[in-house]
Amino acid sequence: MRFQFRIVSYYCYVFIVINHYVVNSGLLITIENSPFSQKIPTLLVAGAFGKTAINCFMMITGYFMCTSKITLKKYFIRLEILLIINVK
Repeated sequence: MRFQFRIVSYYCYVFIVINHYVVNSGLLITIENSPFSQKIPTLLVAGAFGKTAINCFMMITGYFMCTSKITLKKYFIRLEILLIINVK
């Protein structure tokens, strides 16, 4: 079952990357300027699946975090990362 979740999460990775490409690359302005291009529906569908993939990826990540065992070593590693990120 974990393997199936991994496959779904890989598909989510792909759609998240496509979504970021559509949203952050300026393609939305191109879509508004030429709405009748043949590539536009594909980009819009990929962008829409990207938003769903983000939610799906978050749920799968939460599932794996809940089912994993936290050892003292993992705890200190996460604490160290947290301290490094918060030091400004």
